[in-house]
Amino acid sequence: MESFLRSSSTKTPEIEFRMDGYFKISGNSYMEHPIKFYTELLEWVEVFLTKNTAPVYLDVYLIYVNTSSTKMILKLMNLINASSKSE
Repeated sequence: MESFLRSSSTKTPEIEFRMDGYFKISGNSYMEHPIKFYTELLEWVEVFLTKNTAPVYLDVYLIYVNTSSTKMILKLMNLINASSKSE
């Protein structure tokens, strides 16, 4: 399994999800079909969380986000949060 890296565009954010548990999303997120864009990332995170026990640090630096993208980012945050272990 490799890190999940995507360059930004005018409407899509830069994605840097590294194998050491450092996850970063930055830029804009207002593409027409955010489900298509974020599904691959969500699938990667699901696999990562089952194979790794390292802590996850999520940094989100978004300038503009549309409603559909917000829903997908919230889904991502919920997925990460559900995997956390309380002590």
